Amino acid sequence: MKLEMNSMKSTFILTSLLLVPLALLHAADPVPPKGFRAIFNGRDLTGWYGLNPHSVAKLQGEKREANLKKQCEEFASHWRVENGELVNVGTGPYATTEEEFGDIEFLIEYKTVAKADSGIYLRGTPQVQIWDRNQVFDPKKPDRRPHLGSGGLFNNMPNMPGRDPLVVADKPFGEWNAFRIRQVGVRTWVWLNDKLVVDGAVMENFWDRAKPLPAKGPIMLQTHGGEIRWRNLFVRDIPRAANAPTELVGAIEKIVLRRGRDGSGPTWFHPRACMVPGAAGPMAFMTLQTISGSDYFGPVHWMTSRDLGRTWTEPQPVPALGRVKQPDGAEEGVCDVVPEWHPQTKTVLALGHNVFYSGPKFSRDQPPRWPVYAVWKGGQWGPRRKLEWNDSRGAYIYSNNCGQRVVLANGDILLAFTHGPDKTKPRSVSSVICRFDGETLAVKQVGDEIPHDKGRGLLEPSLARFGDRFFLTLRAEDSRGYVCASDDGLKWTPKQPWSWDDGEPLTMSTTQQHWLAHSDALWLVYTRKDASNVNVIRWRSPLWMAQVDLKTLRLRRATERVVLPLVGDGVKDPDRVAIMGNFHPINVSPDESWVTVGEWQPKNGIKGDLLLARIHWTRPNQLAVETKP
Repeated sequence: MKLEMNSMKSTFILTSLLLVPLALLHAADPVPPKGFRAIFNGRDLTGWYGLNPHSVAKLQGEKREANLKKQCEEFASHWRVENGELVNVGTGPYATTEEEFGDIEFLIEYKTVAKADSGIYLRGTPQVQIWDRNQVFDPKKPDRRPHLGSGGLFNNMPNMPGRDPLVVADKPFGEWNAFRIRQVGVRTWVWLNDKLVVDGAVMENFWDRAKPLPAKGPIMLQTHGGEIRWRNLFVRDIPRAANAPTELVGAIEKIVLRRGRDGSGPTWFHPRACMVPGAAGPMAFMTLQTISGSDYFGPVHWMTSRDLGRTWTEPQPVPALGRVKQPDGAEEGVCDVVPEWHPQTKTVLALGHNVFYSGPKFSRDQPPRWPVYAVWKGGQWGPRRKLEWNDSRGAYIYSNNCGQRVVLANGDILLAFTHGPDKTKPRSVSSVICRFDGETLAVKQVGDEIPHDKGRGLLEPSLARFGDRFFLTLRAEDSRGYVCASDDGLKWTPKQPWSWDDGEPLTMSTTQQHWLAHSDALWLVYTRKDASNVNVIRWRSPLWMAQVDLKTLRLRRATERVVLPLVGDGVKDPDRVAIMGNFHPINVSPDESWVTVGEWQPKNGIKGDLLLARIHWTRPNQLAVETKP
């Protein structure tokens, strides 16, 4: 929200000054710490005016101007300066700085009373919350959690990072509390009484969640519900170097492509897309299938969009990837399909694997399984084919299901198999280079075997190329995911668990991870355990992304963003939380990338929406240059 006050500010601040008792004009100026400056002089209301942005958010024209003028006129009747403290009784417009701030470190002390409710707006945006932490939690208002203490970013969406403080740090009523707030870009750190309560969380733009936080804006002191006193307001500007990069990820939009959560349509699953170049611009090409039970999927369908995902054709069956009746009465289906554009042959290669069903359910006694593919060219689908691999290590199963792959300069395709010789042994992963002529895919070279002896071993491998190296991420069943790197795509570094940059491993639960590459950085999209989802199945909501440190192969914690949020209560009502464990990222244009996912609720009618997250980049992604055929 743009806060436009023009000359009205100075006019009504002058009015405020005339109402300040003369004795207060002689109070000692507050002394800021080294490197800081005071933004409240401890004597009068100079530099401040009154504004409640919520009261004018929907007003326009003369009504808006009249409301703004009235708030300024009323400011000094609700706020006063007393003993070097800025005081409000819990009514009236918010105290708002005339100055606007960007990246800052902000020190402020406050003292409040029972049942008061206040906060600090940064860049004109709510807010670092101040609660009466003695209030009892009301289950009828589950998003209001005063018992968790002050300092959280209350206007972030529920269950988003930073919304609730990490610890309770409030002092008893009658004592002064001290905030230290650091904000750089959209990242916010909050210390309350020297305890870290928000650790680098993204502060959302309450006024327009499709956009990032404004670059600059005023500090506002909110008040309602009871008296609050403020003192020692000091700011240190954090300069941004001329060549310092801006935050790479801008806004992230959640788009519902097809509704199924409300029961109005089928629950679509496994949505994975690629971009097909064209003379009139790129076409988005998506494969998907319905889900009606655990690992029970309908025939593979496809649909397209020629306006960057705003409208789509109706899903149509892929003739080659339907069900095939077996002699014993079972049916062989296809699932986990990933379509990829192959520029050298101008085809889409849709690669998944076979799966067997007994009646209306997944057959728990699966026969041997292997990769299955079909090729789309010029609007027509080719036949169903098997990717052959005559290696005893894959006698029972070998698959690239759900896996990202890399098209090499000569048209060969680098992908990875999860493979096992029989049902009893944990699976390993090996990368393979395949020859593809536009019709037939054939293995020509096999890389190192990467073993793992926990659970079913290593599953659903995904590959990426970034710069002159290749990267491999691996699903596992020991509360970890794993990562390797390679110079040639065949010989890999020893696998290491996904960890934060400080060495703390991420806690995962047998769920895939995938790559998202921007020309400036490589990202991982993943799920993990978090305080908000402890009772959600395999912690498969929300979806996160974070930047990969290419030297250490660790995730930079400060870059983590939520791609698609958890909807519902993952602690007290997890059965109503839709899980999102089968997702796929793609680059769409230099300005945006997507993550697509079919959510579903296994214990609530198998219902869910087909979702697309638009990730808007603040700098062009040169890896997604719009090419023509």
